[in-house]
Amino acid sequence: MEAIRSIISVQFQCMDWEPGRPADWARFASLFFPESTLIAAARPAKRQSIEAFVDRMKGLEASGTLR
Repeated sequence: MEAIRSIISVQFQCMDWEPGRPADWARFASLFFPESTLIAAARPAKRQSIEAFVDRMKGLEASGTLR
């Protein structure tokens, strides 16, 4: 159980960014099996690959949509 909590904590740390310090998307993606599916909070909910999820998040990060 502690190992799972640790991985989830690292995932959230990787997604943390601020102006001048981007998220660590490469490390985030490395924490999943390549064939994993993620479902973002965006609606309608849909399956997406790790790559698609990261690409979308990078775009939101760059645009300033997410704070």
